[in-house]
Amino acid sequence: MPTWAWRLAAFCWAATMAWGCLQEASGAAPGWWRLPHIDKLAHAGMHGLLAWLLWRAASLGRASLWGAVGVVLLCAAYGLALEWSQAQFTLTRSAEALDALANTLGAMLGVMLGATRGSRPGPGPRALPAPGASGHRRPALPP
Repeated sequence: MPTWAWRLAAFCWAATMAWGCLQEASGAAPGWWRLPHIDKLAHAGMHGLLAWLLWRAASLGRASLWGAVGVVLLCAAYGLALEWSQAQFTLTRSAEALDALANTLGAMLGVMLGATRGSRPGPGPRALPAPGASGHRRPALPP
């Protein structure tokens, strides 16, 4: 997938996250959602996917420590902004420190996944041809 498509996917996912996080809570939650801190898995998953998409969008490959730190910090800052927005602009949601921690941990997992499984977009490394497989013959050495 071209880099612009990864960037568009990351932007669309970030917008979807903002829309979902700023919706007013309505009615009772389903039974499984009432488990203690189950929403932290949702936070980690959302930010993990965002971090992975950003990793791919930046074409960072496998060995970029500063790129990894940058993506995690960007996702953590976005998570803090969403938490602050929930506290400021909704009546039924609040900012929670554990949500921010889950956001950051999810971003770290997303970057780790991108760094280990999501190498640079595009064709993979080319194998070197076997000796003599190129069709060229070596000149014979004189006796």
